[in-house]
Parts: sequence; C-alpha cells; structure tokens
Amino acid sequence: LERREKILFAMSPYPVNDGNNERRVDYGIYIMDKDGKNVRLIYNDPEYNEIDPVVVLSRDKLPGGIPQVIPMDPEVAEGISSGMETGMFFDGNVYDRSPSDGQLRPDRNMVNSDGSIGQARYVRVLEAIPLPLNRNQRGAPIGNTNFEKQRLIGYAPVREDGSFSIEVPANRSLHLQVLDENGMMLVNQLTWIQVMPGEKRLCTGCHDSHSRDKIINDLHIQPDFSVMNAASGTAYLSGFQNAVKVMEHPAARSDTMDFFDKLHPNRTNTVQAVFDTRCVSCHGATAPAGGLRLQNLPEDLFDNDAVTSVYDILTQDDGYTTAQGEQRDYAVRSGARHSPLIWVMFNHQLNDPDNSDFRPLSYDHSIMWQKDGNNHIDPFIPENRDLLTLIEWVDMGLQYSNSTLE
Repeated sequence: LERREKILFAMSPYPVNDGNNERRVDYGIYIMDKDGKNVRLIYNDPEYNEIDPVVVLSRDKLPGGIPQVIPMDPEVAEGISSGMETGMFFDGNVYDRSPSDGQLRPDRNMVNSDGSIGQARYVRVLEAIPLPLNRNQRGAPIGNTNFEKQRLIGYAPVREDGSFSIEVPANRSLHLQVLDENGMMLVNQLTWIQVMPGEKRLCTGCHDSHSRDKIINDLHIQPDFSVMNAASGTAYLSGFQNAVKVMEHPAARSDTMDFFDKLHPNRTNTVQAVFDTRCVSCHGATAPAGGLRLQNLPEDLFDNDAVTSVYDILTQDDGYTTAQGEQRDYAVRSGARHSPLIWVMFNHQLNDPDNSDFRPLSYDHSIMWQKDGNNHIDPFIPENRDLLTLIEWVDMGLQYSNSTLE
C-alpha cells in the first residue's frame, strides 16, 4: 500500500454568523494529505475553538538509553526550595536589533523632552491570561496564534546605556514592549518568554541578529550581581543587583485591561470608564462634538458576547479625517503612536515629527492632562492615569474583553 504522510491542523473553514452581523469562527481539528487533499474533520466542539493540535505517537527506544537529565541551575533549585515566586531578566541593549524583523528600530540618538538621549525609555511587561468567556474580539496576535489574551504586570526604565533589568513573576508566560517617553510602544515582542523561581536570564539585545549571538558569551555576572561585558571591559548600568520589581511600579495593574465589562459595568478602570469621566460631556449620545460619540447607548448593555457601538466607532468606522482628507480609524492595532485617538489627546501626531497627517481640532485636548516641568505630558504622572489607560489599551491590541469572570 502507498504510504501517505498526513498533516494535522486546526482551522475554521466557515465564518459563523449569529444574526448580529458579527463574523465569528469555530476552529476544529482536521487532517489532510501532505499535498492538501482529502481534508477530513477529526474533532470539533461547537462551543469551543480547538487549536494547536499535537500528534502523540510512540517512538523507538533511544540509542544508548534515556539521556541524562541536565542538572538544575543551583539558583533555581534554591528558589524553588525557598518558595520564591519571582525571577529576573537582563537585557544588554534594546537598540541592538535585527535589521530585518519588520519592526521599528528605536533611535538611540533622539533627544527627549527632558534632555535625555535615547528614544527607548521604558519596558512594559505583559502576562498571558486564560481566554475570556467573551469569544468576540480576542485581540491582535503576539505569539503563535491570535487567541492570546494578556494583562499588564508593570513597568521598568530603560537605562542610559540601553540596558534594563527586571524582576518578574516566575512560571508565567510573559512578553515585553519597549516604549518611548510617552509610554507608547516602539517594539512589541512577538513570542512568550518565562523565568523560573530564582532564575537570572541574560540577553544581549531585543531580537538581535544571529551573527551577534556569540556576544552572550561575553556577559558575566559578577559577585555583586552586576553584569560585565568581558570583551569591552565595561559594566552595564543595569544588573541583577538593581533589577526593578515591575509589579511594584505605580502604574502596575492587578486586574485586566478591558474596553468595557458588561458583566461589571461599574468598573472604574476600563476604557469606557475613562470616556464616561473625561469625554461624554462633549461626546455624549446627543449631538456629540465632531460627530464622535463616546457614550454607550442603552442597547449596548445587552448581549454580553457583543462589543459596544463605541468600540466599533473607534476601531472600524474610519471616523478620523486626516489633514490630507483621508479616512482612518481612531484606534489602530499598530499601536498608540499610530492612532489618531491618541494624537488628539496630545494635540499632535506622534509617529511623524512633521505632523503631516494630524488635523488640528477646534478644542485642544492636551489641556486635559497634567504636564511636567518640561511642558511634556507624562502619562506616568498619577493625574494622567486615564491617559495611560487609553495608551495601554491601544498598545495591547485593542482587545475588547480580557475578563475571565462570569
């Protein structure tokens, strides 16, 4: 008999329409021939999405028997035995990046509003969380699938030499974003990483080129837990001795980032709550300023599995007209720096110093926010927490609901 190799995969061959014009998917597990023919359904539960199937097969005995298990790192062994709940990451230089990874290369020579040099100022740490009950608007992809939800863990500074060191929860799926002085994403890590209790992990840069991998051999942890580059003979400003506990940052969140929570509509830290507090006096349901309504309608409070009309207005309706007369969504998945909603809050375009696409409005919305001594809107000032919430929502992929609560 002819032996045919098979491919096991997950897909949703047809969109599901629930009658509300919402396109949804129903992933199931399928098998097909290597040439793509003879597709056959293996399993599908209509109440769930089955993804990332794995073939489990028996295997031949390994030559020489079972390989020896690699000894556990002594620091990890001690961390586990002592009940530690955190580990540490060190990054030598966020500006050392592969030239072909498709993302922005932060400008190490940029002069910031406070006179400091270097466009990268902070890192944001995000954690994967279980899928929400709301199966709609699951968010943008950051890893291997587009079903990954996340919550904010905290922040840490990038030091003057481009390095950072952070203490984070252990045994969690994490990913990082490099931010500018406005707390907005410059680079988004596209894979999950994790650290074990007590573990100290080293990295030379952000998604650096493989030709530079050998640099990791030059990094040495000193007795005082600082990190030295043996090749250059210099110590980094960041090290494990001064790792920042991101969970203790004033802007860290203990809950999830949600646009609106219909199951808990009185939550005060959702994006809609920011609009209700700051915006609906002008952008209410009746004669909204500029034609932009940011207030929920009564019907928005029904159907827990559907997004609100305000969410659609901001993300799907091409509601913003640029200075060139082009129509764009107010909020876009490429991040806060590219989103007209955030431009309006700062009263200038954030991804173009020439301000070529920003259309000045009759009202300067930047006066809503507290400025520092350099006349700069710092989103990390406590009075500007609402602004930071908007920035976080956009940079985290415009996710509608992260809540897993019933």
